[in-house]
Amino acid sequence: MKVSVQIATRDRLEPLCKAISSVLSQDYGDFEVVVLDDASQSLDVCEALKERFDDPRVRCFRNGRWSGVSAVRSRMMELGEGDIYCSIDDDGAFAHSSCLSMIVEAFRADPKLGLLAGKIKDYRGGKERLLLPFGKKALKKDPALPEGRHKVSYFLAGCYAVRREVVERCGAYRPEMMYGEEELDLSYRVIAAGYDIVYEPGIVAYHWPEPSAFGANQPRSEVYYQIRNRFHLAHAYLPVLYIPSYIAIWLGRYLFTCLQRGRIADYLSGIRDGIRNMRAAPREQLGREALAYLRNNYGRLWY
Repeated sequence: MKVSVQIATRDRLEPLCKAISSVLSQDYGDFEVVVLDDASQSLDVCEALKERFDDPRVRCFRNGRWSGVSAVRSRMMELGEGDIYCSIDDDGAFAHSSCLSMIVEAFRADPKLGLLAGKIKDYRGGKERLLLPFGKKALKKDPALPEGRHKVSYFLAGCYAVRREVVERCGAYRPEMMYGEEELDLSYRVIAAGYDIVYEPGIVAYHWPEPSAFGANQPRSEVYYQIRNRFHLAHAYLPVLYIPSYIAIWLGRYLFTCLQRGRIADYLSGIRDGIRNMRAAPREQLGREALAYLRNNYGRLWY
């Protein structure tokens, strides 16, 4: 099985090279590295990579215009030639040389496995914390949860792998989402199609957060898209019973964030556009089996 390791980037050459080096040091040889530069302004990333890496497995592409996280991730899937699509951040790296071997072994062993979520060790502020596909309540109830292999209900894009056939069946990321909750949107579709999402603690990526690479001088901030996209998730997938609490709780959380950041205009416009999109978009409500999967595997419905 060929693995397509996909790394989106923007104006981050040195961290990107560190991420690529961690892929090239893997003990599994059948892979490619697909880099998509989302309109870097400070340098020609592809030319720089040619000088740094004399390896035909490193393939670099460039967007002429900034297109956002969701569109870049979707485009990389179109460009990838692997049977498995794997992703790490450009300010991250694989923690050890057996990550790709473990990914391939997991997919070979379980045909129902659609998406594999790894463990992310984040070093924001110089302190290590784990980024995991579990809520705080689940972790509080079972502190050993991060060390076991479990079915889960979503993933984090800083370290995951998905079958190509799953993407072909369920669709890739929705480019119109731009930024925020695109992983959860894809997770719902994977689960609705009858596949499992599994957390594998042995697959580990480091993450050393760089300043946001979100498009400079964009008219909207990240939080605008997060708010707008929460309306999409509620309307598209959740039973009507859960929509009021879901929207209310998330709007409360984002209000606090926007007050702190001075982004009230984005808060209000996110609500406005979220409601507009709800009216225009079709519903793809999760079926009974998908809802049961969420309830049994650390998913959330009320918020």
